[in-house]
Amino acid sequence: AAALQGAFVDTTAVEKVRDRGFDATRYKMMKRYTPKDHHAFKNEFFSDNTFYSVRAATQKLGTVDYPFGLVAGFSFGKWLHEDHALRLNISLGHWSDNFNGAHIHTAEASVSYLFNVTSYLGGYKPTRFCNLSVVVGGGYANTGYEGVGGQAGTIHAGLNVDMKLSQFMTFFVEPLAKAYSNGMAISRAGNWRSWLSAFEGSLGMSFTTPVE
Repeated sequence: AAALQGAFVDTTAVEKVRDRGFDATRYKMMKRYTPKDHHAFKNEFFSDNTFYSVRAATQKLGTVDYPFGLVAGFSFGKWLHEDHALRLNISLGHWSDNFNGAHIHTAEASVSYLFNVTSYLGGYKPTRFCNLSVVVGGGYANTGYEGVGGQAGTIHAGLNVDMKLSQFMTFFVEPLAKAYSNGMAISRAGNWRSWLSAFEGSLGMSFTTPVE
């Protein structure tokens, strides 16, 4: 009987080992891989990881009515985390009408969210030469055409590639796909579109405040 009982216990133990199945406790303490040269992200004060940018851009509205326009802008942003940032953008633009040569002026305010893909995949390194970020956002544009004003909502999505020139200064390239509501096509009274697509390509400089 004792021998049979021992055999029963041993068999049960073997079955327990074989029948482990999925055990979530094995994975709950696992973290995303962190490179050995990963730096700690410090964000103790509001001024830490804030940045200011100036840019010049050309924009093409998705209609033959307008040629390429010129845009100048200023931005203020903050990296809230090593991978995530918010940015406020203010810009002024100028277009001319292909049909009558009239000038169209725009003022636009928008908010962008930036996700740093390079930092997410390779770890946070403030000395890294080049970073790639995804940019998405939306805002509001005011247009003026021969004394007539118009308003348009706007959304945008694209990429930001920055290259570090010094500890606190970077050069960036930012291509964006944009869409405007119908108020952007103010000079076309008979415009049938409910929205207007656009492509914008920017070059700029960004200045980051030192971390205390």
